[in-house]
Amino acid sequence: MSKVRSICIMLAFSAPAMLWAQQQALPPTLQEVVVTANRFPQKQDQTGKVVTVITDSILRLNAGRSLADMLNQQAGIYVADAAGSPGSMSDLYMRGAATGNTLLLLDGMPLSDVSSIRGTFDLNQLPLEMIERVEILKGAQSTVYGSDAVAGVINIITRKPMDTPLGISGSVAGGSYGTLNISAGASGKINKGSYSIQYLNNRSRGFSSATDSTGKSGYDRDGIQQQAVRAQFVLPIGNTIKWTTSGQWGRYKNDLDIGAFQDEGDYREVNDFYRINTGLTWETEHGSMHVSYSHEQDQRNYMDDSLYRSPYITFSTEHYAGRSNIGEAYGNLKLSDNFQLLIGMDHRWQNTDQYYFSIGPYGSYETSLSSDSSRIRISSAYASVFLKKAKKIFLEAGGRYNIHSRYGGGFTFTLNPSMIIAERLKIFMNISSAFKAPSLYQLYDPVVGSPTLKAETTISGEAGLQWSSSDKKWNGRAVAFARKTTEGIDYSFVDNKYFNNNRQKDHGAELEASFHGRRWNGSAAYSYVTGMVNTIKYKTDPTTFESRIDGDTTYSNLFRRPKNNLVLQAGYRISGKWSFSMTCRLTGKRYEPRFSDTPITLKPYEVTDIFISRDISKRFHVYFDLRNIFDTRYSDVLGFNTRGRNVMAGIRYNI
Repeated sequence: MSKVRSICIMLAFSAPAMLWAQQQALPPTLQEVVVTANRFPQKQDQTGKVVTVITDSILRLNAGRSLADMLNQQAGIYVADAAGSPGSMSDLYMRGAATGNTLLLLDGMPLSDVSSIRGTFDLNQLPLEMIERVEILKGAQSTVYGSDAVAGVINIITRKPMDTPLGISGSVAGGSYGTLNISAGASGKINKGSYSIQYLNNRSRGFSSATDSTGKSGYDRDGIQQQAVRAQFVLPIGNTIKWTTSGQWGRYKNDLDIGAFQDEGDYREVNDFYRINTGLTWETEHGSMHVSYSHEQDQRNYMDDSLYRSPYITFSTEHYAGRSNIGEAYGNLKLSDNFQLLIGMDHRWQNTDQYYFSIGPYGSYETSLSSDSSRIRISSAYASVFLKKAKKIFLEAGGRYNIHSRYGGGFTFTLNPSMIIAERLKIFMNISSAFKAPSLYQLYDPVVGSPTLKAETTISGEAGLQWSSSDKKWNGRAVAFARKTTEGIDYSFVDNKYFNNNRQKDHGAELEASFHGRRWNGSAAYSYVTGMVNTIKYKTDPTTFESRIDGDTTYSNLFRRPKNNLVLQAGYRISGKWSFSMTCRLTGKRYEPRFSDTPITLKPYEVTDIFISRDISKRFHVYFDLRNIFDTRYSDVLGFNTRGRNVMAGIRYNI
């Protein structure tokens, strides 16, 4: 048994015995207020949806880490390559669903890089220093949130202005791989309004993205240079209306390698992200109304001058730009003490420009997409009703109708009953449908695109219970879920086009437990997921590389996703100033796909981190973060490296 596994098992068995001895509790989980479940504030005991909250206090105790690191510690979520070289674009999987099937929100509005293959957004563009809170909503949520909310929704809520004339905050941190991270911010009130401005600068020399299988090739480092700015302004209009405008810009430049096990000395990427959002909120004692508009631009540029000479390419340049506009209006109305209504509509415009050019031994190759023709529109209207009886029985039922400019209309629904027993136990069930619209690349790419693609559609079911102890110190949740996908978008190796064919069935379970005491805290999160996909089977000629259809095939679809994943955490606070925490993550085997060959099994691994912090005063806080303390060597993606033993130390201030 490895040292890491021994430490994790000791943590699992010894921490609960120590935790029972504590006296004072934090607010109970069932009473915590969330907004993402149904777009208006609700206590968790009043919704039957599965919601997890990463609070500001938890984020402060993980200073210096990334959003991908934090999400990777949650039940039901696996972020492949979260510990990869700086600038690596992580793949986020929730409940075993493919990338792009989890909807990201920024302050409640959808995030999506529509220039990418599956519309996935780059988590590197959301620095943890600018985030106040993260709400994770699991299960099919297309009725309230539309496309992409197949496995769930992650709402990243940014820091709000302070309720003081002027507040200054910031941090400085440095550590392994030549990393230096600096952030600064100011917020406060001006007359009736308030403002918040933040800036981040992050640099790291990094390490080789590709794995050197020989250990003797001297692969170069792949580093990153990143900047980000965010501003928000809030202005009350009268006593009931509030106008909020925010904007965020981010850019990072990073070095890349050409592929698995292959170094590249001059392959570089520049990523730009720009987002502006403005909206009005009208609140009364009977409900609220929200009207918002957001504009997002994502741009990625690649240049490879090719010190590494592949058999096919000696030079390449790539440009991908995506633009997304979303206008929405929704409101919730309290019709009686037992009856509430949510109703809304939204309209989305998306387009992309893409360009690829390369030179190789066989000549040049060029392809492009234009925003004049590569564009779509999605219009939606939805409504949900919420019923409660005697503050113990709750029911949500709703539907959404969507009209896509390419493939037409579609309907999704939600039925979500729950019940509270003795104020300590919540029993819930959810049956719902969801969809993922095809991406602009899948629709319009001149080589592989297919304009006749339909949306992927799913129907999901989940059931479980959530429990808290009488003293509110212990909380737990157990959930079982299943998902069936039809019209899954697949790739044909015969005509080299995307088409609707896949049929998938996935199911799994999540077990969570946590404790919050005066000094001790601890948690455990276990996830199990499995699934099968049925699709066309191909047979490839090894000489000509031509493929032909050879019947159907059924196989496990959990590529790069572990069937079993366990995260254990325990923390202790000394004298109100010192804090200590340990995290153990045990990840099961995964499978790496290979074209026309048997997948390769990636070995299980265990990683242990230690975090120590001290409050110097009310305004200054220092921390020391030792990650992967046993220097575990593993790969999330075959042929690419992850962080070995490394350290970060820093100081945060709030004046």
